Amino acid sequence: MTPFCVSSSVPQGGVLSSLLFAVYVDDLIAKLRCLHWYVHIGSLFYGCIYYADDIALLSCICYGLQKLLDICSAWIGVGYK
Repeated sequence: MTPFCVSSSVPQGGVLSSLLFAVYVDDLIAKLRCLHWYVHIGSLFYGCIYYADDIALLSCICYGLQKLLDICSAWIGVGYK
């Protein structure tokens, strides 16, 4: 993995940190939901479960999980191998 420099951030424990993270992640979840490679039960979306700064991706097949990972990787701008 290639090292990268962090040029901007939100301070941990800052008053707006959780709100800004939620705004950022909301767009990512909307993008993941458009792929339709997620687990759903009834009308509920279970492709991405997150708490604080942890995200769990769920899919019924490996190909779908790879697609979800590709979107997340592109979203944060970091490649993975």
